[in-house]
Amino acid sequence: MNEEGKTITKNGKLMAETQNPKRSNLVFIILLVLMIIVIAVLSWFYYQQKIETEKIVSELKIDKQNLQSDLGELLSEYDSLQTNNDTLNVKLEEERSKIQLLIEDVKQIKATNSSKIREYKKELGTLRKIMKSYITQIDSLNTRNQELSLENIEVKEKIQKAKLRNQELSKTNENLSNIVEKAAVLKAKNFIITPLNKRSRKTKKASRLNKLEICFDISENAIVESGTKVVYIRIVRPDDLVLAKSEEDLFAFEGMEIVFSAKREVEYSNNETRMCIYWENDEVYLPGSYSVDVFLEGNIIGSADFEMK
Repeated sequence: MNEEGKTITKNGKLMAETQNPKRSNLVFIILLVLMIIVIAVLSWFYYQQKIETEKIVSELKIDKQNLQSDLGELLSEYDSLQTNNDTLNVKLEEERSKIQLLIEDVKQIKATNSSKIREYKKELGTLRKIMKSYITQIDSLNTRNQELSLENIEVKEKIQKAKLRNQELSKTNENLSNIVEKAAVLKAKNFIITPLNKRSRKTKKASRLNKLEICFDISENAIVESGTKVVYIRIVRPDDLVLAKSEEDLFAFEGMEIVFSAKREVEYSNNETRMCIYWENDEVYLPGSYSVDVFLEGNIIGSADFEMK
């Protein structure tokens, strides 16, 4: 019995020992399956992350290309802006330089530097707003210049008619000439126009012009009322625009309010009177033929021309 019991016990141990390797194999298989599943999941996540990263990098590259393209277009738009205003031209050139530097900076950064690209996009938006304000200013200046050009054409026509009337009056017969001379408005004659540079020295070069000294005689006239007279001058550039310090510097002429370059009061006592009027302003002067028209009491009383090289 004991022997049998020992045998059974031994057999039982043998059976347990036989079952243990089978369990170990099952656990190993389960762990292996779990590892495969984990690796598959991790691989899937890695693949998805890689696709997402590549997508983001691609989008950032496109953003950089678009930014470069937008900056190039903005620079071209600045290049197309044109104005005769020297102060505005200096500001436009400063903005062009900023854009060119920004274009060079964008070329140097990496496409993955999203913070820098966002920063440059904001700067691009600011530059566009600034350009819109300059476009508004230039449109306003161009409109005003067109208005002044039309006004100058009309005024020149009236001045020409006035000159023709004076010529017609001078051609009347000798019997009426003395009467016409006495009844006519005052005349400006014996013009001496002296262009001066910043050192108040004579110059003939437009690039050095800083001030004009315009001297002339107001003729003797016994009939005209004596007293304080206001004399206006209009200096017309070669491009037919009138030199003026302000659009509000206006005087009456033949039912119109027209701009003047300078004015001065003079005491007139019916005798021939010598006077000078000065024009001074820091601006770029064009070479060519300039004209000076003198007005007094609503009449053009004389004209003269001068040339600048």
